[in-house]
Amino acid sequence: MYERGNQGSISKFWIIFLICCYIAVFVDWGIEVFGHPLPDATNTFLMMGYAKAAITFVKYLPQVYLNWRRQSVEGFSIENVVLDFGGGSLSFAQSALNSIALGKPFFEAGAFNLVKFILSICSIFFDTIFFIQFCLYSGNKTEKKELPDLEALDG
Repeated sequence: MYERGNQGSISKFWIIFLICCYIAVFVDWGIEVFGHPLPDATNTFLMMGYAKAAITFVKYLPQVYLNWRRQSVEGFSIENVVLDFGGGSLSFAQSALNSIALGKPFFEAGAFNLVKFILSICSIFFDTIFFIQFCLYSGNKTEKKELPDLEALDG
């Protein structure tokens, strides 16, 4: 097992951030359900997408910071990063192919999905940072604390 370090409780800022994301989605949903539809019929789904994009951006930050602070990627799975990068790249390619198939410019309303674009760019951006960190820090090892031998304790 890899030492997870000092992982205390979640910061109040992030709790408030998540609560605000949920409130925004539920308020938007409530407005639509209780008879005051907003101009776009899929507005609640868009709000959910924006919340997902914000949460996705935030989810990568702790790992980037942890790798930088430790100057190590020990215990870090580069295979998952490769898969995530592939997914983000294919998602971006799908948006581009959709634009080509519809014969519309990439950023035009009928061919462009802002949430999908944000998620793919966010994934590609952070995965690139992880690749760089892996190249820079892969030889570095963090000092491990001596853990007790569990088999000896089972006795």
